[in-house]
Amino acid sequence: MRRLPRRVWLLIAVGAVLLIGTILLQLLTPASNATTLPRGTTLSAAPQGSLALSQWLEAEGFGVERVRSFPFDPNGLAALFVIVPEIKTISDEDAAGIAGFVERGGTLVLVTDGADGTNNLQRALDLTISQVKSGTGATATPDGPTLDRPPVAMIALRSGATVRPNTSADPRFLSRAVSENGTVVATMTRGQGQVRIVAGPYPLSNAGLPDADNLALVQNLLAGLPAGARIGFDEYHHGYGLGSNIADLALRSPWGWALFYLAGLTLVAVVLGGRRFGRPLPAPSAPPRAPAEYARALGNRWQERKQYGFAQAHIAERLKRDLAAPFGLDPTADDAAFAGALQARPELAADCAALLSALRTTAKNDAAFVALIQRSEILRRSITDAWR
Repeated sequence: MRRLPRRVWLLIAVGAVLLIGTILLQLLTPASNATTLPRGTTLSAAPQGSLALSQWLEAEGFGVERVRSFPFDPNGLAALFVIVPEIKTISDEDAAGIAGFVERGGTLVLVTDGADGTNNLQRALDLTISQVKSGTGATATPDGPTLDRPPVAMIALRSGATVRPNTSADPRFLSRAVSENGTVVATMTRGQGQVRIVAGPYPLSNAGLPDADNLALVQNLLAGLPAGARIGFDEYHHGYGLGSNIADLALRSPWGWALFYLAGLTLVAVVLGGRRFGRPLPAPSAPPRAPAEYARALGNRWQERKQYGFAQAHIAERLKRDLAAPFGLDPTADDAAFAGALQARPELAADCAALLSALRTTAKNDAAFVALIQRSEILRRSITDAWR
């Protein structure tokens, strides 16, 4: 059985450490994000966050998604939770989009104590949520037999805010629960949909959800929604819009973790496969090259590029230089003048003129090229050997 190299075992160990570190990070994050994340966001496991609410909805079979862009796409959403958006104020355009979602049959669960960025949305819905008296409104009770799916006896509210319609005696507005300050839970019909208001975030927070009958209150807020309906949470106005917080998207998504793991393992692989710096090693001595190797390499290059014309011109000039010495001729003269100067040797002049003319015409193939070289070499040796 083949043993794994030490490098592979180190990579496996690093991957295991990254996996265990991710698990520990997830276990420790709820205790460490109390001051870093805004209240009401489903990304927070701190007491004022809403992570428990989103997880409970998923456990009940609802589809939960985080809305990270506005104008948002309402297709497929049955309900939208807007919980104390403090980081970004809801603009008039965003408020109109939410109101249009309700009028087309959607359900809006608006959770606010008035001390956040929902003023434009309140005007669009013809509502007012405001603080009445600080330090009051610890609890609330149902306003008649209206919260009975399942029955609610007491709500742990911890808010001094109340909700009222802007139009006096608005028939669309129905009070559901009251505190010592006034109405704190209400519903309001708008178009084909409905707005369900809670004047304070504590009942839906991680800390408040199990308190008193707050979980039953949430069930009443969801009454009428079909089983498995998709519910959206507005995270855009908590500051978690698409592209606005790259660190959050990277650290809290599986794709971000995968990229970090890949980068870490790549770094480890590069380090393990690298070489420690030390003294420079002397370059190995190369054996000297024979002159024939250069000539052979040059010939091969000419043959590969089919440079017959260039090679033939070189051979023609060399032939003229070799023949010029025995007869005292000018090797730089053109071919016709050079051949005419050999008239003292008519047979040589004819052969030389024919060969120079052939060399100036590019050979068609390797065989013709080699034949010209052989003719040139035979003529050159017949003259130069006799002269020497």
